[in-house]
Amino acid sequence: MTQAGDEEALEASENEAGLPLYLQVASTLRTAILREIYPVGTRLPTEEALCERFEVSRHTIREALRQLRNDGLITSRPGSRPIVASPLVRAPEVLARDIGADFFDYTIGTRLDIATMDMARIAPPLAHELGLPGDEEWLCVKGYRVNVEDGRATCWNEYFIRPDYALIGRLLKRHVGPVIPLLEDLFETRIARITRSISAVPMPSEACERLAAQAGAPALRIVVRSETPDGTVAFVNRSLHPRGTLTYAIQR
Repeated sequence: MTQAGDEEALEASENEAGLPLYLQVASTLRTAILREIYPVGTRLPTEEALCERFEVSRHTIREALRQLRNDGLITSRPGSRPIVASPLVRAPEVLARDIGADFFDYTIGTRLDIATMDMARIAPPLAHELGLPGDEEWLCVKGYRVNVEDGRATCWNEYFIRPDYALIGRLLKRHVGPVIPLLEDLFETRIARITRSISAVPMPSEACERLAAQAGAPALRIVVRSETPDGTVAFVNRSLHPRGTLTYAIQR
């Protein structure tokens, strides 16, 4: 596929996210950079070309580029086209976040098919297990992760989102891919620390229907804890993957 074709595919998925236009543009360009559609050292198209491609104003493009500069993904000087930055010159915390957001990320290329979503107190045993307060109402979202290409359910997901960020629930149904960039863009915050834990558990009955799995069969559970720079938990995500559907390999 050509560079233009790759970008069009990205734009088609991102424009379903329900975000402000400048955040949609920034998200599409960010993904293009991380996938090396725009390799390190190359220049992005001109503002005029981006305006034409995305059918938005110059102000929208400039706001999108500002987001990318803040992320350390591009550098620019007045009167010149932005250049894709090398990881070596990005701020350390941005580079760490890029790795944390993509490495081990099973949500890329999927959307959340929501089964239930409500503000509720987390049951005490689960709150204790996740290290979350049991005396506050958090946004609790459950559903299947679905591959956008073929509609196949890939895993069962549960999100427990701090009430400060509950507005994100309005966008989850249409959002494609990881939740972290969506939360960062929507609330102009940053996820500074991501902790993942992986364990083997029995598959619960509520997650079996669309995963061709049997209740009690071995499953892989991944718990992702995302925190802002001051250590506040933004959300915790639990996912369940049937045996044989997900493999992690690390080579040194």
